[in-house]
Amino acid sequence: MSGLDRDVDDVRRLIEARLGLRGADLSDQIRKCRRALPRKLRQDGRALSIAHQHSQHPHLSRMLDEDAARAAAARLIAHLKGIDPRERRRTALIGWLGAISLNLLIVGAVLVAVLVWRGHV
Repeated sequence: MSGLDRDVDDVRRLIEARLGLRGADLSDQIRKCRRALPRKLRQDGRALSIAHQHSQHPHLSRMLDEDAARAAAARLIAHLKGIDPRERRRTALIGWLGAISLNLLIVGAVLVAVLVWRGHV
């Protein structure tokens, strides 16, 4: 197993553990990341996926810039290690509860306005 293969396995494992995204291969996981990763890191992920696919091919592997691919993998790994899955879930739950409470406040205000307009209050 080459260094690039290890890096791809590390990135795949971290995406699954930290972001909870599974996929058949790295390109599938990167496609599912959408807003979970910044645009530049998604581009690094796509480049790493293409480099990994090319490394499996005997003729294309000679054209591979392995240093650039390993640098992209290092940036992805550094970012993914900084993600706390528990904090992501907590933030998502707080955002969801905030949206529901705002909607309830708006519906309540509209209800009071309609009651006042109709003369019931």
